[in-house]
Amino acid sequence: RLANTYEMLGLMLSSSGEYQEALDYAQKAVQIEERFDSARSAAADQEGLAGSYYVLGVAQHDLAEFQDSLASLRKSAAIREMITTTDADLYAQVRTRLSGTYGEIGTVFSEIGRPADAIAATRQGLDVMNTLAAAHPKDRSFREYVFEHTDVIASYFEQMGDHAQAEGYYEKAQAGFKATSASDPNDTNSKLWLGVSDSELGKVQVELGEVTTGMENIRAGLEIALALYQADPSENTDKLPNVASAYAASGFAFAHMAEQPGIAAAERLRDWKQSQAQYQK
Repeated sequence: RLANTYEMLGLMLSSSGEYQEALDYAQKAVQIEERFDSARSAAADQEGLAGSYYVLGVAQHDLAEFQDSLASLRKSAAIREMITTTDADLYAQVRTRLSGTYGEIGTVFSEIGRPADAIAATRQGLDVMNTLAAAHPKDRSFREYVFEHTDVIASYFEQMGDHAQAEGYYEKAQAGFKATSASDPNDTNSKLWLGVSDSELGKVQVELGEVTTGMENIRAGLEIALALYQADPSENTDKLPNVASAYAASGFAFAHMAEQPGIAAAERLRDWKQSQAQYQK
């Protein structure tokens, strides 16, 4: 219980930007968990050890200790891969967290300029979630996690400059979030992700020369982002950055159009002014 308390403190401190303190608490949690590791075989106990390594990996990531972070996250994933239990709820929880661990590994790889490794890690997380979603077809959260992983993989392909692959993954994510958000009007998480995938897909389509379709998706993403923010401006930690990103996507699209050869000077100027206005917003 003390180790778990240290883990919770570590996560909270990471969230509030107190990264060194978060690392200190995460290290205390790992030290406690490791002392009892050899004497434990219960799935819940093993998950506790995996959780402490995950929190440590997150804290190391926040401090840009990327290689240490990868080592800790890989330990967490390896432990979770080995956990077996007849408790269906616990097993689903462990596998969900395993998927998230692979996602975090992907994030670290992306930040150190290794998008191909980021894709490989995130695909492992996607495979885990696809299996869970197939086994629990009525659980919306598993399907949403599938589409979140899909969207993130698309962003890594975009990072690599492979816009065709990025478009395909963004389209899958967009279709998935359209389905989940349509099935529950109160599912703001799906709507938020739908807006993100709309904007990201639109940018890629503009780069691929699919300007009309791309602009339509960018407008749709902006509409969703604005609607979610305006519905509750107080809860803006995720919503307001999405509004800013949607405006930036629009600015990018107009700038791209302004740079095309063979257009009239008046049209080019109009696109540049639109781009400037969207970026300023």
